Amino acid sequence: MALAASHTGIWEWDLRTDAVSLSRECFDLLGVRWTEGTLRSAMDLLMPSDALRVLSAARAAIAEKSVFREEFRTIRPDGAVLWLSAIGQVEYDDAGAPLRLVGTAQDITETKALQIEINKREQWVDSFFMGATAGLALLDRDLRYIRINETLAEMNGLPAGEHIGRTVREVVPGMADAVEPIFRQVLATGRPVLNVEVSGETPRQPGVPRQWLESFFPMKGEDGVAQGVGAIVVEITELKSAELALDESRQFAQATIDALSASICVLDEAGTILAVNHAWRAFAEANPPVRQNVFEGANYLAVTDGAGGPDTADASAFAAGIRAVISGARSAFSREYPCHSPAEQRWFIGRVTRFPGPGPVRIVVAHENITTCKLAELALQESEERYRMLFENSMDAIMLTVPDGRILSANPAACLMFGRTEAELRAAGRDGLVDTGDSRMQSLIEERKRTGRASGELTFVRKDGSRFPGEISSQLFTDREGNTRTSMFIHDITKRKQAESEVLSYRDALRSLALELSLTEERERHRIATDLHDNIGQTLALASIKLGGLRECTDITGVTDGVDDIRGLVRQAIEYTRSVTFDLSPPVLYELGLVAGLSALAEQFQGRHAIEIEITDDEQPKVLGDDQLIALYKAVRELLMNIVKHAKARKAVITLQRNADSIGITVEDDGTGFEASAMKPYGSAGGFGLFSTRERLRGIGGRLEIASAPGTGTKVTIEAPLQQ
Repeated sequence: MALAASHTGIWEWDLRTDAVSLSRECFDLLGVRWTEGTLRSAMDLLMPSDALRVLSAARAAIAEKSVFREEFRTIRPDGAVLWLSAIGQVEYDDAGAPLRLVGTAQDITETKALQIEINKREQWVDSFFMGATAGLALLDRDLRYIRINETLAEMNGLPAGEHIGRTVREVVPGMADAVEPIFRQVLATGRPVLNVEVSGETPRQPGVPRQWLESFFPMKGEDGVAQGVGAIVVEITELKSAELALDESRQFAQATIDALSASICVLDEAGTILAVNHAWRAFAEANPPVRQNVFEGANYLAVTDGAGGPDTADASAFAAGIRAVISGARSAFSREYPCHSPAEQRWFIGRVTRFPGPGPVRIVVAHENITTCKLAELALQESEERYRMLFENSMDAIMLTVPDGRILSANPAACLMFGRTEAELRAAGRDGLVDTGDSRMQSLIEERKRTGRASGELTFVRKDGSRFPGEISSQLFTDREGNTRTSMFIHDITKRKQAESEVLSYRDALRSLALELSLTEERERHRIATDLHDNIGQTLALASIKLGGLRECTDITGVTDGVDDIRGLVRQAIEYTRSVTFDLSPPVLYELGLVAGLSALAEQFQGRHAIEIEITDDEQPKVLGDDQLIALYKAVRELLMNIVKHAKARKAVITLQRNADSIGITVEDDGTGFEASAMKPYGSAGGFGLFSTRERLRGIGGRLEIASAPGTGTKVTIEAPLQQ
């Protein structure tokens, strides 16, 4: 009866015959009638998934001479599943051979079900405890960790195992002062403490302040007394940072919109003003009629609906735009409108946009003063009109092109200049209008690419093939769409070129005439000087001789005194004649050559102007014709005159040398010098003399160069060809 009461049966497995026998209590447990069967038939009574495990355990007990213990399931004929707990002992013969395995089988279905339920619940608890995103911990009355999940362990920066048995102060000393009083309060009162913000440091991030939101609750025993404390911990460091950042962001956003020049307000779905910026307030304060009805709490739609006078149409349109954005019919709305005051003209643009995303409807209304842009736009329109008039009425060709040479548009003057229609000009392009043999075009293109602009002269081709010279000016610019464009102005300079050619011809003729006149003048001076020397000079010399003879023939005091006076006058006339002869054309220049002539000239200048002049000659033969001789002599004389007049020099050096088939003359002084680069071609002091000197030298194929600077003296170099 004890077996029946405990739902226990007896079984026996004969290891020699493999027969299995069961007691009546086992029949009742299994719900079958059993006489005696084999091991196989006994195994058929078990759940197939358990049978192999039970048989393996029995054989292991036999082999190891140990107690057989196993739990398994069986299915009754009515379909009920039973859990049985079997315990068996092996019996052996005197030789130690196993005879039988005898044991009991007890129904543990209810116990097993309860255990399974408990395990399931414990698994749920474990799953919740270990998988919770919040930190969880259980502590005893000494505030030692009993259990902790990985989330909280990771927050603290230590493995979960290193928490168990250690106190809060041992694990997280940087937080102990903050949480220990709360733990003890919960233990003392038995009441939870919820949602406490705690700050501190953990081993995970030493020295870094962190924040948590924590709740504490008591773990009570059967007597209702708190035996420990549970804690739920959620880190809010990032949330706090986000809140601070959000607060800063709000302040920044308000400061930003306050800094904007546009007047901004925020409306709700009814059109009520929720917020305005500084510019909005300032505009309202400066315009008294709208001061009281456009701040927070006022209905902006009511303001626009009630507008009258000349603003009615714009106000009504703006109100309709706001309502369309509020209803979602439009994503945005804008309108430009005038808002003139008695003192000035003003234009504004109003924009209406809707806050994106879910949530209550919020509308941003912004009014921006565009007076400057509007005035600029009006000025641009006026400028464009002036440009259009210039474009259409200019006498010069004007074309809008692309840097690669394509022509986009051309004015009537361009069509007339090239004898083509605008369409024909576009088709021809730049390369079809410029003479292909003109090498200057490529250099102009390179200059424009480098500097953005270029100007110069080119040869252009008309439709009929005729060519004409033109002055071109081209500049790169960027249009409103951001495209690179080129403006091109062309002026027909055919008449100017003809005039320049005539001027050059006249200039060459004048230069030849001036040279011829100069040479003629010198020849005439030479003739006069020769006449003075040969006739008047000789006559005066003869008169002086005869007067001398007369003086010897008489001793009358009055006569001799008169003869002496006359002879003195004749000698003065002879000296004057010689001086005039030298000034007109020194005979030594023609008789002895350039070096002798310049030496005589230097001697004359030294005597008259108290300046030291040194002449150096390489003594190489220098064959010069009369024209060359005269031009070089006059050039050096002109340079010496300039030194005397302007240089304040104490010394001058004249150097002559032969260079292959040319003569080189340098005239150098130690005077004050001057800025040679700023020297005018003629018209200033000494300028015309140098100009005429250059022209005379150019007439004989020579040239003149000046090198000077203030305080360094002056060096002039003359070079001219020798006579072949």
